[in-house]
Amino acid sequence: MSELPLSISPCPIIEALVEIRFETELPHDAIFGLFYNSVKDKYPSHEKLFPLQLPDAVRVQDPALKYAPYHKLKSDALFCQIGPRVLTINCPRKYIGWTKYFSEVQRLIELVSDLGVISSVARLGIRYISFFTIDLSQGVNIDLLFRGTSILDKETTIRTLFDSGDFKSFLHFSTNGKLVENNTLLHGSIIDIDTFKNYDGVRFDCDDLLKQIDSGHSEEKRLFFDILNKDFIDSNLNPVYED
Repeated sequence: MSELPLSISPCPIIEALVEIRFETELPHDAIFGLFYNSVKDKYPSHEKLFPLQLPDAVRVQDPALKYAPYHKLKSDALFCQIGPRVLTINCPRKYIGWTKYFSEVQRLIELVSDLGVISSVARLGIRYISFFTIDLSQGVNIDLLFRGTSILDKETTIRTLFDSGDFKSFLHFSTNGKLVENNTLLHGSIIDIDTFKNYDGVRFDCDDLLKQIDSGHSEEKRLFFDILNKDFIDSNLNPVYED
């Protein structure tokens, strides 16, 4: 799609997150205290996450927990999670738009830069999860063939990996998705895109990382609208284009 919509309605995004996996030269048990003292006025709600229920030796030795967050801090519209080697900035429903969201991402990354938390970056991820209450099996530029016959229907789930410019993107697409909202179980379709870049011990540069985050978001958005059929978008999703 040559021209990407600025927005679609109703907005299908149920969560967006930016994740930075990193290495640090600070003691692991000092990171949360430094971070929390700097953000607690805006993120007053604090929740300890599952890894903190485990003994220290288990957390350190389990490779599955290497980049796990230990703490969750919530504001009115966003929440962030932090661990010894990871920071995520999450925007759940209702999505506030990239401009406002990126502004807070920038503020928090500049904050951890000033605190000296990150020495090098291991992975950057920008993930968007979208849920549609309408059937997307006929609204996407995807087809799944078996012996020459399409088998893309309401029971289809696909997971694949794309090259996306300087990034890679994992796509999870399902026409059999479920979402609980206001105590009601909804059935529909899911487009879940994780656009990421792995680094090999690259020294942390705050300005460069912020540029990469913005570029990764652009790649994720392009892939999202490449997946959807333009006629379907124009007929069902009330797109708003730039004048």
